Amino acid sequence: MNLSRSAAAAIAAAMIFCAFLPASAALSKTDATYLRTAMSVQLGRYALGSLGRTKATSASLKSLASHAATQASADTRVLNRIAAAQGVSRPKKPLLSQSFHYSRLSGVSGKTFDARFVESMLIDDREALDADRYELKHGNDTRLKAFAKHRSARLRTELKRLGAK
Repeated sequence: MNLSRSAAAAIAAAMIFCAFLPASAALSKTDATYLRTAMSVQLGRYALGSLGRTKATSASLKSLASHAATQASADTRVLNRIAAAQGVSRPKKPLLSQSFHYSRLSGVSGKTFDARFVESMLIDDREALDADRYELKHGNDTRLKAFAKHRSARLRTELKRLGAK
């Protein structure tokens, strides 16, 4: 009888301990969705940036594309560390919309490429910014919220460079 009281006490102690674990111990559905989406977005940003680095005709667009690819690579490393710590599988492809933009850009060159590249980056940046805003408002994980905050600041700067209103 004492053994079952001891076992019950141990179970109760474990339940109390677990109640005080930080919320970020396991990702919420919102955080997990954001993490997977953000990783896909970064794959697409890297692909678009790399394409723009080689195909853009203006020096300012080449610079912007290079910066986008470099930043996407750095962001991917950060997100991959979070995913590994949380046991979240990494997506292997960019978002479908980004794949569409990439395929649309691959077949053009010159000023047509430049115009479509800017258009694609504006769309992708706005979509990523919307996801960041949602994470900041509804997410729980402090690492993902910090990532969203920093990325959204960079995206707003990039949108200004692209001439967004």
